[in-house]
Amino acid sequence: MKCNNCGNEIKPGDKFCTACGSAITSNQEVNNSVINTEPETKTIEQTPDEELIKAYIGKNYEKISQKSFSLPAFFLTSIYLLYRKLYIYTLILIIGSIVLSFIPLISLISSLLISIVLGLKFNEIYLEEVKRKVEIIKLENKTATKEELLDICSKKGGTNIVAPIIAIATVFILIVLLILFFVAIIRTSIDKTDEMRDIFKEYIESGEVYDQFDENNGNTEDEEEETPSNNEDNYSSNVTDQKLISISYLALNNKINAKESFILVLSQTTCPHCADYKPKFDKVLSKYNIEAYSLEIDLLKPEERNELSNKIAFQGTPTTLFFENGEEKDQTKRIIGNASEDMIIERLKELGYINQEEIPTNNTSA
Repeated sequence: MKCNNCGNEIKPGDKFCTACGSAITSNQEVNNSVINTEPETKTIEQTPDEELIKAYIGKNYEKISQKSFSLPAFFLTSIYLLYRKLYIYTLILIIGSIVLSFIPLISLISSLLISIVLGLKFNEIYLEEVKRKVEIIKLENKTATKEELLDICSKKGGTNIVAPIIAIATVFILIVLLILFFVAIIRTSIDKTDEMRDIFKEYIESGEVYDQFDENNGNTEDEEEETPSNNEDNYSSNVTDQKLISISYLALNNKINAKESFILVLSQTTCPHCADYKPKFDKVLSKYNIEAYSLEIDLLKPEERNELSNKIAFQGTPTTLFFENGEEKDQTKRIIGNASEDMIIERLKELGYINQEEIPTNNTSA
């Protein structure tokens, strides 16, 4: 405090100036008191929270503090949380999304609900989180100046573009790995299917399947078998030579191109009617020493099946066709379905594969 008359320094409590003797008025004390308190007022107002919050948030402070709905939070959800350095909230959001995905019905709309809630509440949540962190910064840096506090808030706040990029790259890599994993599983399944098909095809071509059919039907055939006459030895029902031979698609094409005459049975390994028909047909063929070929269409490659369908029009299996000089004799003469032995014999007779005198007859006695 100084004297108004001479400017001499006056000690607190003096009533007169020690230099000029002027009386110290109460107004002078008040003015000096105001002068003395001004620096303290400046110290209190030099680091207001608003400036620190603004420094922490960055250039989008006005948008975040004034808008009630956040479009970035609505569309980007967890990516935007990472961008704003809200790592704990991001983790909570991801865990919550995973949990909700296992709840029926809610899982269908959980993503939309999360986006709406984030859009409505993000700015409010973010501002509260910023205020909390600013208070922590102030407590940890009590002796720091205003410029130092602003610099600390600016560095600890702001945004982090690296975190969302890493997150997106990680998700992309995981998706690629999952795709490769499932592709490997599918390819393994296809390879195993092809291997089983080749094994089954070899089994069919070996003729063992027909021997098993004969063994399974042996008891029934024995019961239905009638004693043949002496001149019918060549037509015994106990014929073991297989006359229905499995053929590949390539071999079939070669026969057609070579203009050969032959009998062809179209069948499938999974067809129960085929399984019942082929042993009966083979039995008739063996009786009359006729040779025929069987093609399993379900074992063909897709391109082979398409090519076969273009060459031979058929509705189902089993279907028996009769070729002459590489072409089908008459489509109306086909044996379609699981025909009986009598019908097979009748059709073979009709097409000239069996002569009338070759048909065995049972001797009857009165």
